[in-house]
Amino acid sequence: MPHALLPWDQRAELGWVKAFWKTCVEVMLRPVTTFERMSREASVGDSLLFAGLSAFVGYASTWLLYTLFLLAFPYESFPASGSDNETHPALFRGVVGVLFVVCMLLLPLLSMGLTLAVAGLDHLVLKVAGAQGTFRTTLRGHALSQGVNLAGLVPFCSMYVLPFWSLGVRVSAYRSLHGVGWGPAVFGALLIPALTCCIGVGGYVAIMTAILAPGALKP
Repeated sequence: MPHALLPWDQRAELGWVKAFWKTCVEVMLRPVTTFERMSREASVGDSLLFAGLSAFVGYASTWLLYTLFLLAFPYESFPASGSDNETHPALFRGVVGVLFVVCMLLLPLLSMGLTLAVAGLDHLVLKVAGAQGTFRTTLRGHALSQGVNLAGLVPFCSMYVLPFWSLGVRVSAYRSLHGVGWGPAVFGALLIPALTCCIGVGGYVAIMTAILAPGALKP
């Protein structure tokens, strides 16, 4: 089957917004056919740029609502110590606003770095599982699987739904782009997140056990 151009690869003709939107919709609604007909490789920059935009779109609306809530919170109703009672609420709201802007600027960069690192680990796992594609193939699949972040325009959807949805789409991406079976694709997409989750949960349990152990709180 000849490869068809993905809308993201035609952004010079379609425009950035339309190309990004159409690509996300295809990834969300038709992941299997989309990954089967598209080219397997793209430049590292193209993949990372898509990941950065996806992160911004996925989390901006939720963070904006949290920020608006913090800005509108009646801090004046709480007693404050000192002579600068009236300046504290304004100062806090200013800090909240600055943090929102900084986070929105840093989030895409953080997502790009994380995508590059995790795709590298996924690629090692896929190689062990017998995949023959290049790192650019893995990076493209990993980045495009984040197109489901378009649903993050619905507030609070990003935190609880998108990570799991993205993992499912990533399995399909690795299967089609690397030409492997479902088993190696699942292995390549889920091993690193599973290990990360186990390490995180294990570390938390170890810390809480150490804190709550008999005699731990005694002077």
